[in-house]
Amino acid sequence: MKYCLKCGEEVENDDNFCPKCGHWTAKGYSFLKDKENLNVINGKITKQSGKLFNLFILLFFSMLLFLSIIIYRRENILKPFIFIKRQVMSYKYGYNATVLKTNNQYFNLNISDLEIAKDKIKEDFSKQKWQCKDNFEIGKIENNLEKKHNIISVDFCDMPINEAYKIASVIDKMYDLFPNIKNYLTNISITNSLNKSDYVAYFQPIYQFVNSTNDINNYNKVNKTQILLNSYYFINDDVLKKPVKDNWYVKDTTWESLIAHEFGHYILFVKLLKNKNIDNVLFVTKENKNSIDDVIDIIDSETYSKEIVLKALDNYNNKYKENYSLFDFNKSISNYAASSNNNGDYTYNEVIAESIHDYYLHGNSANKTSLEIVSILK
Repeated sequence: MKYCLKCGEEVENDDNFCPKCGHWTAKGYSFLKDKENLNVINGKITKQSGKLFNLFILLFFSMLLFLSIIIYRRENILKPFIFIKRQVMSYKYGYNATVLKTNNQYFNLNISDLEIAKDKIKEDFSKQKWQCKDNFEIGKIENNLEKKHNIISVDFCDMPINEAYKIASVIDKMYDLFPNIKNYLTNISITNSLNKSDYVAYFQPIYQFVNSTNDINNYNKVNKTQILLNSYYFINDDVLKKPVKDNWYVKDTTWESLIAHEFGHYILFVKLLKNKNIDNVLFVTKENKNSIDDVIDIIDSETYSKEIVLKALDNYNNKYKENYSLFDFNKSISNYAASSNNNGDYTYNEVIAESIHDYYLHGNSANKTSLEIVSILK
């Protein structure tokens, strides 16, 4: 019988180490000192420090793999959380709302040219799209509209497929009717309004997207020009089945045709830019800042739209030997066109948008007053 030299524990003849304290035995000592056993010691026997190192490496690569899966396949891993987010949003708004955010802003970014500015707009939505339900057809419609009409980003997200087709048809027809309006519209996007009935669709000529509060001497700025579609109307089937307000818009108005009305605002905006020889309001530098500010002031004051409407009124009266008042002229288009603003004057931007809405719905059979405005715009 043998005993450990360190702790006195009984050891077997073949033990290399004491089972109690781990100290080597005489046999173990002779084995470890034998140079012929070095390959066994360094190869087949893994020391404790080596095990810890290997475990650390394994843990590191496991974490790396997990993060990679989240980055590249997060739509599968995080879908349950997005489902919960949708339910919370539905409870918050009281109806099905979109997960997309259209009011993101970025600051302190160095945007050196127009193409980088476009990429930033595209990236803003591409980073959000994974939250939308998987629908190949919706993606196909979006991509087709972007390519055909040079729109940077079209985002319908969770819109019903039949509704997406209807809206795409409106967009296609507007570009067919006015082929020279390409290259200015950056986005057509589903969005959530603060109040569900704020608007059905909304044209936003300039949304300050990048570096809005940064000094123009230090940072170039990026604007979006977009048409926003209210999720209350275009994601909820029960709302879409309700009729549009009677005798307010032009005859035969649908929820989808109201997007043509917003295109009317866009067409007026493009005409103003062309008259000012402004190529884009997307990429703002020190050199073009003043001209873009001038455009904003003109749109807000409605001086340009009033000029067009009054010219159309004069043309109409001369052509048809009529003596229409401005009210009669606007009223012939729609009640909305004849409505007044808070200052008691007509909202000339809306008169023009309604005339284009009329032209979209009825073509050359539209009201002659609408056609006079369309003729000037064309």
